[in-house]
Amino acid sequence: MRIASKLTMAVAAALVAGSAMALPPSTVHDVNLTVAGSSAFKSTFKTELQTICSDTVDVYTATASSGAPDMVAYSCTLNSSSAPLSLQGKKALVYYRSEGGSVYGVGPIAKNTQVMRVKVDASCTGSSPAYSCATSGWNLASDSGSGQLEKATVQLGISDEEPAMFTGDNWPSSSSDSIFGSAPTSAQLANISSKQSAIGQVFAVYVNKSVTGGTAATPINLSKQTLTSIFSGNYTTWDQVPKADGTGAVGTGDIVLCLRETGSGTQIGAAMYFNGANCSTSGYGFAASTVASNNSTGTETACIGNNAGAIGYASIQGTNPSNTSIVNIDGVVPSKNNAALGTYGYWYEVSFNSGAALAGTTLEKALVNYMISRFRAQSTAPSTASVFALPVGSNTPSFANALDASHPVSLATRSGNSCALPQAQN
Repeated sequence: MRIASKLTMAVAAALVAGSAMALPPSTVHDVNLTVAGSSAFKSTFKTELQTICSDTVDVYTATASSGAPDMVAYSCTLNSSSAPLSLQGKKALVYYRSEGGSVYGVGPIAKNTQVMRVKVDASCTGSSPAYSCATSGWNLASDSGSGQLEKATVQLGISDEEPAMFTGDNWPSSSSDSIFGSAPTSAQLANISSKQSAIGQVFAVYVNKSVTGGTAATPINLSKQTLTSIFSGNYTTWDQVPKADGTGAVGTGDIVLCLRETGSGTQIGAAMYFNGANCSTSGYGFAASTVASNNSTGTETACIGNNAGAIGYASIQGTNPSNTSIVNIDGVVPSKNNAALGTYGYWYEVSFNSGAALAGTTLEKALVNYMISRFRAQSTAPSTASVFALPVGSNTPSFANALDASHPVSLATRSGNSCALPQAQN
């Protein structure tokens, strides 16, 4: 009995050790899911995927000597006791393209257009958990490049706001900056047969630390109206900008606007919240910037950190991006708990979009539905700094739940309408 017991323990230990091993690049995966869209949600998506994998999540990243597209792929074995039985033990490869932002969570499905993703094969170099997939000649306007890139059909689109928000000035309709052409018609939007807002995402304004006297730790306090004046170009230098507490101007030097590209959900959210765009007939446009627009959250925060006098916006990062300081708005500290309590209003509901390409699959559809259910539930929503659960399903809106440090539940919801004021749920 003792020998048998030792043998059983050894086998069990070997199985556990084996389950923790990463999958080699040559793996034939059971689940192949292509996701495109929000760069703001990228890290949160990865965090949630890691919780349902039984082994190391290997990350395959598109790289280049300069100008690499923001594309990754995640490889792991799915294993969660609460997962559908059909998914348990399956080898999954999940592509996530955030290059170009949220419009790529809408356009490919509405317009039935294939887009580039990173190509994962033996040509990618490195070792678990990080592989580099070399690319060159990347061009966002034509969605083209060479090396480890390939065209694919998007099965799941993720946008920072619902697809209806991606129209007018929020759609990159010029042939010089988009492969999608004009904004989708109503009939084309109907190709997005499933639109689910399952989780809230919080955004913040950041400034270069030169604006705060060279310190990144000290936030400045600006009113929402002052930020509107900055973004619309009424204020062009920091000595024109009043602090919200009335203690004088912020500082000196020119204001440098770091903006996202047209079609970015982060850009749309800022345009709606500060300038009234899409939600008001008297909305403002953004002032022209002296620096190029940014195609991802990473390049946006780098723009703010690299340019003296810069200001921009991004999803809350947890820790301030390099060389930046966060901005308190009307005296309120940006945080997921303050958003859940209703004291901080700069947040929107992430939309998960799909159509025929996902409906025609089995395991991929099961994985998407499972992940959305986890994003939606308070107990399994990611604990990243920028997201909170909505008062839907079994989530109970209460002050105690709104103050939950890891998994807050909002007291209110926009009910999938970004222009609507959040309504309390009882």
